[in-house]
Amino acid sequence: KRQQFIATVRKVEAPTLVVQGIGDRLIAPAVVEAVCELRPDWELIQMDDTGHTPQLDAPVRFLESVRPWIEANAAG
Repeated sequence: KRQQFIATVRKVEAPTLVVQGIGDRLIAPAVVEAVCELRPDWELIQMDDTGHTPQLDAPVRFLESVRPWIEANAAG
C-alpha cells in the first residue's frame, strides 16, 4: 500500500499546496514532511497552534497563508 500511495503522489500534475497544523494528532508532521520531500515542487505550510483542521482552528491565519499561493497559482 505504501508503494501505491507513493506512486499516486508522484502522478499528481496540478500545483499543490499542503497545509498542516503542527499539532495534528491524526497525521504526524514528519509523515507530511516525508511525503512533500517526494515532491519538491509542492509547497508545505505548517501552522503553529493548530491541529488536524487548521482551516477551522485558525481561519484568518489559514486564509492569509493560502490566499497568496492561490493567487500565484491560479490558472488563467
